[in-house]
Amino acid sequence: MRCSRRRIVDDFVAEVTAGLGPDAPAMGIARSMREPPESLPDVPAFERVIAALRA
Repeated sequence: MRCSRRRIVDDFVAEVTAGLGPDAPAMGIARSMREPPESLPDVPAFERVIAALRA
């Protein structure tokens, strides 16, 4: 399931940033979206989600 999530994010980022130069401001956001977040299980505990968002 995580592979499909990663593919969805990668496809989205590629589509949204198509045609932008590598130095465009949006590319910084795109790079951070492509970096894998803290590994969370498919159904994480609420506290773990909050901790990941605050990190």
